[in-house]
Amino acid sequence: MFLFLRSNDTCDFSEPENGISFFCVRPENETCPKQLTFTETIKDKNKPFIVSGPFYKLGVTYQVEIKGSGFTLEAATTKGGKHKELPDCNLNSIKTSMDSVKGYFDGEVWQSLLCNNKIKTLDAAEHCLRNKTIYFIGDSTSRQLHIELASFLKIPDKLFGKTQFWSNPRKAEDRSRNLVIEYKAHGLPMRNPGPRASHPPVVETLNEITNDNRDVIVVFNIGPHYVLHHPSVFIQRVTHIKRAIEALRQRIPNVKVFVKGSVRSTSIHTKVPSEWLLYRFDRIVRQILSDVMYIDTWSMSTVQPQKSVHADSWMLRQFLAFLFSHVCV
Repeated sequence: MFLFLRSNDTCDFSEPENGISFFCVRPENETCPKQLTFTETIKDKNKPFIVSGPFYKLGVTYQVEIKGSGFTLEAATTKGGKHKELPDCNLNSIKTSMDSVKGYFDGEVWQSLLCNNKIKTLDAAEHCLRNKTIYFIGDSTSRQLHIELASFLKIPDKLFGKTQFWSNPRKAEDRSRNLVIEYKAHGLPMRNPGPRASHPPVVETLNEITNDNRDVIVVFNIGPHYVLHHPSVFIQRVTHIKRAIEALRQRIPNVKVFVKGSVRSTSIHTKVPSEWLLYRFDRIVRQILSDVMYIDTWSMSTVQPQKSVHADSWMLRQFLAFLFSHVCV
């Protein structure tokens, strides 16, 4: 974007080891700051931020809602037949078609069509939430899962950082269960203020995870904050995350790693201005991280759309219950 600038006119905040290439225009007659505090601001919701081109064509790929198929399905009552027996969900329930029907809601309970998600509620998972360290990494939708789980288990949640930012690290610890739940945001780009400590790169967070003699579970998401950037930026980041996951599995062979999908909502706004782009980025994640268990929150929130990308409490608990169906085996 700034090819016309000389090298001494830019500030280089790149971190190649974390898959980050990031340059800013140097303030006139000033030196580059040592640390970058960055917030995206969108002044005109009809104009894509930062980039333009075929990925960001208004009314075609930008500010576009994904419509339904146009037909209606009716479920008939089963007469004497038997439902197909599904294997219990586990870490081998990974390689599934991106285009297959994933499940349905029976009231407010998700029924997977890919595996038997025997944990239908958080209450049913509580017995196995002992001797574990659970990391939630990502944007505010991953932070929601951290807060929801800590709230359900009635564990005090500590927010770190001298200045209060939503993206600051969080930690909830229950000694009676020998359970630790941690949250860290993903790195830039992020449309929220705060120093680097409030949103470290995912690669860095993964590299810091050690074996603490508990079962280690890692759940992360990445995507919504990237949709206003060129896909190549996103691919670079996810590729480095894949390498960090491989290294983590070498250090902790029994680690369980999950990638959480995006959440659909009934509103298109400046923060997530295109469902089409969100869906495409979600597929990129699933393609690159094909050997990582995918928690299909996209399908769940498609069947039962949310008013916001920040899902309702009952839906968050269904996300968590489906996650623990693959853990509590």
